[in-house]
Amino acid sequence: MTDVRLGFVGSGQMATAIVKGLLKSNITTGDKVVATDGYEPALLPLQELGIETSTDNTLATAKSDVVVLSVKPDVVPSVLEQLYPTITPGHLVVSIAAGVPIKSLEERLPSNTRVVRVMPNTPCLVGECAAAFSLGTHATSKDKETVGVMFGALGTAICVKEKLLDAV
Repeated sequence: MTDVRLGFVGSGQMATAIVKGLLKSNITTGDKVVATDGYEPALLPLQELGIETSTDNTLATAKSDVVVLSVKPDVVPSVLEQLYPTITPGHLVVSIAAGVPIKSLEERLPSNTRVVRVMPNTPCLVGECAAAFSLGTHATSKDKETVGVMFGALGTAICVKEKLLDAV
């Protein structure tokens, strides 16, 4: 997975924990990760890791294969509206926004966008992640493998039916 470019839209504590875990486990390298956030101070911990950062969310799509939506659920609609013109068929969109169903994500993205919804638990913040994930309508077996490797590197990752995600 080291050749996959990752773009994090939203750079809060969970995104930072995920990036740190991926770097520590050698799943990726700093030059393959970009992080964006509208609140510039949130980018500082990632800048300290040598990650390219920006307040322009479209940079995350421009420089990535996998776009990780790591924003608060209430801003998902506006962020997806902003990203919509920049999402291509080559992108995999991974959402860690709690409570935002796959259907809602797919309705706000270009048709046939590959989506995976992930629910990491809070111990991810201390390197002991357990994450459940569900595949969207157009997600592939390769997408399942990619997300499994990403979150498995942080602890445990398991693919489940979406209705089980909110129990995580």
